[in-house]
Amino acid sequence: MTRASVLRAVTSRQLFAGYVAASALVLGAGGLAYVESQRLAEATEWRAHTLHVMAALDDIRAQLRAAETDQRGFVITGHVHYLTRYTAAAADLTARLDALNVLTRDNQGQQARLRELRPIVNERLTRLRNGAQLRVERGMDAAAQVIATGGGQQLMDDAVRRLEDMEREERRLLVAREEAQRVVTQRSMRALLGSSIVGFALLGGLFYVLVWQTRERREAEARLRGATTTAEEATRAKSEFLANMSHEIRTPLSGILGMLELARATSLNVQQARYISIADASARSLLTLINDVLDLSKVEAGRMEISDAPFDLSVCLQTGLASLALTARRKGLSYSCVIDDDVPRTLTGDAGRLQQILINLVGNAVKFTDRGSVTVRVSSAARRGERVTLLFSVADTGIGIPANRRAAVFEPFTQADNGSDRRQPGTGLGLAIASRLAQMMGGRLELAPAAGTGTTFRFTAVFAVQETVEAPDGGAPAAVGNLRHARPLHILLAEDTESIRIFVEELLRSWGHRVTCVTTGFDAVEAYVAERPDLVLMDVHMPECDGMRATSMLRSRERDTGMRVPIIALTARAMLGDKEACLEGGMDGYLPKPINGTALFEAIAGVAGTAPAAATPPAIDGNRILESLGGDTALLHRISKIFLTESERLERDLIDAIERADRDAVELLAHSLKSSLGHWTMGAAYEAARDIEAAARRRQLDEAASSWRRLQAELPGVRDQVSRLAA
Repeated sequence: MTRASVLRAVTSRQLFAGYVAASALVLGAGGLAYVESQRLAEATEWRAHTLHVMAALDDIRAQLRAAETDQRGFVITGHVHYLTRYTAAAADLTARLDALNVLTRDNQGQQARLRELRPIVNERLTRLRNGAQLRVERGMDAAAQVIATGGGQQLMDDAVRRLEDMEREERRLLVAREEAQRVVTQRSMRALLGSSIVGFALLGGLFYVLVWQTRERREAEARLRGATTTAEEATRAKSEFLANMSHEIRTPLSGILGMLELARATSLNVQQARYISIADASARSLLTLINDVLDLSKVEAGRMEISDAPFDLSVCLQTGLASLALTARRKGLSYSCVIDDDVPRTLTGDAGRLQQILINLVGNAVKFTDRGSVTVRVSSAARRGERVTLLFSVADTGIGIPANRRAAVFEPFTQADNGSDRRQPGTGLGLAIASRLAQMMGGRLELAPAAGTGTTFRFTAVFAVQETVEAPDGGAPAAVGNLRHARPLHILLAEDTESIRIFVEELLRSWGHRVTCVTTGFDAVEAYVAERPDLVLMDVHMPECDGMRATSMLRSRERDTGMRVPIIALTARAMLGDKEACLEGGMDGYLPKPINGTALFEAIAGVAGTAPAAATPPAIDGNRILESLGGDTALLHRISKIFLTESERLERDLIDAIERADRDAVELLAHSLKSSLGHWTMGAAYEAARDIEAAARRRQLDEAASSWRRLQAELPGVRDQVSRLAA
């Protein structure tokens, strides 16, 4: 077996085990070297201690002799300086004996010898002191006689002998400790040498393994490419799963929103209206979350596309940010949007994605700013030929972003105030999506460095300069209830979800269309054959037979007749390619759920060739109302009388509420009157009641009073027409 084959046979786990073992060996050798170095330091310290004790013994011997010499000098000469030196030497001897006691406290033998030495030295000092005192009192001869006969020399010899015994013991200890130091030094050198050898061996082995791994890199890169392919497939599978889940969630959510919209049109008290508003806001928050997750999955799967279409930048910003500007002003914030003079107004690019980025940034700015301002600014960063790079900035004076969170704000599911105590709700997806959209538009989204309070986001995007762009219709969009197509249609609605079916049917009937409802693809085919509708609204996902299969069956039948009925797809799937699949399957239009009334109206007008009619005349269509009641004339008379009585009561109560400046009551009564009028007309009276309700909700009672005057002018005409129906 070759060396290369042996290396390949070594698994990464074995390599890791070898590395751990070698590392443990090196650490062990290092630890041993450390222990030996500690012992060496300890031995050196003990040797120094012994030398210190020996020096102290020499000092005591010398001081004892100095005290005796100075005492004799004083006795002989009587000079005071001898007495002074003797006194200092005696005091120093006492201190040195105390210091020696401290130095030898760990040696019991030396402590015993010191206990024998101390009284001898004290006795000798006492006799020396007595001799000096006698010299002062009785003269030199008396003092000399006492010194000669007092046994002082015997005490001196005893003291010196005990000092020599202690010195011999310390010399013995010094020899033993020097030998220990020599042994420890040798062991330390061996430990250091061993650890060095092991370390070099380990480094050599690792170097050899690294060289081999370098030769194997190409194979590893191939495996990595395979793993990348597998990961991409997993990402696509995840995206498909999200698309399917979004369909399952968006379908009932569309029904919820539709039913809430229908409930708003009924007579509600204050509590019921509040519950409906909360439920609607919650459902729309869930819808926003679903849309964010879908957008993120599209970007990660590479299925998000950026379109190119001409648009007016000023109109794009005005329409996209209008509601947020209103929200900012309601909070008492200063809102401004500034476009520099050198910025081209007509561009080609994806206006919808641009609005999506700005709505996210401005929405966050308004949400997290309690006082101060929100400023949007657009400037030209660079221009090359017909391509221009625009710099968009959104600045606020809000709470700002902590320094430790700034680097993570562009990560999915991350928020600046993560935690259980965060102030504002949210999923943390908006900035992640906005950042990726900016990259797809040729730019980059970044968080500007903190400067004082607030937050500033900047992003760039590349657009083509468009010389001219068709100006959009400047008129305000009509309310859904006011819409009418040029001619009534017979529409076949195929939808299996009851709530969505009821909502769409009510909308279609309010626009004057006749509706036939079915719940499966097979029923749709049968109804189509039996009734020959003008238009089909086809849910893509239905039991037994889905919308795609039903459409294929309808188109097959049409090939025999030469007729083609427009079919609009209704689906909760909103992934890239779903619209194209529906159109390729034979459908003429595509409408994602949740269904928006205006979008549905425009989709019908687009495929059925029924442009919106002129403004709906205020006259009440008695035939339509009677038809909606199943032709029950008695019922029509009864509800007409109820309306006349109820509208007069609501009118009186509304006048009283406006005079009392009771905002809540004005909003409730206007809503009830609007709902009551909506059964008969969507004309000026209905619009005036709707405006009163909206003004009261905004706490603008002056505006509500102005709209009330419009309503007073319209109500008599409505009552007159209803009274004719009641006659």
